[in-house]
Amino acid sequence: MRELTAILGVFRKPPHAKTGQETDLVGKLLDLLVELRAESRKKKDFGTADRIRNGLAEMGITLEDRKDGTAWRLP
Repeated sequence: MRELTAILGVFRKPPHAKTGQETDLVGKLLDLLVELRAESRKKKDFGTADRIRNGLAEMGITLEDRKDGTAWRLP
C-alpha cells in the first residue's frame, strides 16, 4: 500500500514555502556561477564556460550575455 501511494503521489508532504534566506542564497549562488563563467570565458576556457551555461539551462535557468555583463533568469 505504501509503494502504491508513493507511486501515485498520495499523502506526500506539501512543498515548504521558500524563505527570504533561501531566495537570497539562490541569487548569491547564481551570481557566483555567472562570475566563474565570466572568468572562464576571459581565460578562453570555453569548455568550462559552456558546461556552466548548459548545466544551468538543464535546470531551467537562462543566462543572457549583455554588454554590461551576464544576467540570469529563473523559470
